Formats: sequence, C-alpha cells, structure tokens
Amino acid sequence: MKIAIKSMMIGIAACAFAAPAFAYTINGTIPPNGKVVIQLQKPIPQHTLIMLTLIGPPGPPPGPGVSFPMTLCIGSAANPCPLPIYAPQGLKMIATFAGGTLAGNKITISQASKVAVPYTLDVDVLP
Repeated sequence: MKIAIKSMMIGIAACAFAAPAFAYTINGTIPPNGKVVIQLQKPIPQHTLIMLTLIGPPGPPPGPGVSFPMTLCIGSAANPCPLPIYAPQGLKMIATFAGGTLAGNKITISQASKVAVPYTLDVDVLP
C-alpha cells in the first residue's frame, strides 16, 4: 500500500512540474476602439492543451462601473466572440483550452478606449 501511494505521489509531482511543450510571448498595441487578430507562431497540435495569459495594461484595477480594458475572443468568422474573456487593467487573465479549439477559429484581442493600449499575450502549449 505504501509503495502504491509513493508511486502515485511521484506521478502527481511529475505532472505538476511538467514543462510546456513550447512557450512564447506576443506583444503589440491595440489601436483606439480597435482589435487585433493574433497570429500564433507555431501550429498547435490538436491533442494538447493551450494556456493563454493576457496581461492587462498597467495601472490600478478598474473600480465599480469601469469597463474592462481588453477582451480576448476565440471564435469563427460567423461568431467571432461567443464567450468573451476579460483582462482588467493591472491584472492578468489565464484561459486554458484544448488545442483543437483553434481549428477553424481565430483569436482576437479588442479594447474600447480612446487611446491605443499595449498588450502582452503569453502562449504556453502543454503536452
């Protein structure tokens, strides 16, 4: 029994510290009241997990009644933003999904302010 528990703990530890298959960062600027289409640098295998980390623009988090500065969307041309994911100012958003989700879809980041907003998107592909 003790050997089985030790083996299970080693397996859990190995999974917890598994390194991404590849990781990179995409930086850019979203124009005023605009959006950008994100072009991934490498093809994403369908049988992996992809983790996107969108870092909101610098500054304090917005207060009540203040809109989110950035919206990340993954969708098709017919339905470009079925489930928006928000990145508040000064904070970050992390979304994990199956690599096959990108088949036939595109990733966009938009913002509705009157000034250009810088963005940082970390892309990690997990085995």
